[in-house]
Amino acid sequence: MRKFDGKDPVNWILQMEKYFALHGVPLLQKICIASLYLEPDEFLWYKGLCSRKPLVTWSIFTEEMIAHYEDTKRNTLFSQLINLKQKCSMEEHIEDFQKLNIRVNDIPEKQRIDVFIGTLKDNIQHELCPWEPNSLEKAFKWARKIESEIMERRNPTTHDYNYGSFSSPSLPQPARVTPQQLEEKREKGLCYNCDSKCTKGHKCVEKKLFYIDYEEEEEKDQETSK
Repeated sequence: MRKFDGKDPVNWILQMEKYFALHGVPLLQKICIASLYLEPDEFLWYKGLCSRKPLVTWSIFTEEMIAHYEDTKRNTLFSQLINLKQKCSMEEHIEDFQKLNIRVNDIPEKQRIDVFIGTLKDNIQHELCPWEPNSLEKAFKWARKIESEIMERRNPTTHDYNYGSFSSPSLPQPARVTPQQLEEKREKGLCYNCDSKCTKGHKCVEKKLFYIDYEEEEEKDQETSK
């Protein structure tokens, strides 16, 4: 990773964004790490920035660097692009990204991909980086897929697309069993859950739910005693 020497701030910022994405650097640590990659004169500029601003975030740092070292309309748009952060659904974020992306010229496709990945939520970034998409379209496609998978892991309910409603997975209905039936199965050596022989290591093919009806048996005993 080269140190910033005051030339070509845009490409240096892109390289830093790539470094941050590959190493999973948290947002709050970006400034501290980036300051280690400044040449002496540029580090003095950084110290001056810190003295003027009560808080220097990565967004402020990149905007100030571009404004100081290469203040052009192109780089103003580029600054907005790299500082864009996902705060909505993937589809909406891609739309916001493209509105700025199409207005920024002279940036290679590979760098645009790195910038896009850097604008995503941290958990999506970490899952997308190992795929190394070689086009923006693939990056968009895989980002959508990763977001969808994350949502499914968070919400395991199933969706009935025919009726447009959500439903939880159906549970087996419990079956009634009396103490006498349990005793008969025990005497015959049968599994309480199924009618197979209960041997060591036995596993039921289908699991069921049972409830034991004691109340009815107690009532019958009372009637018999009368």
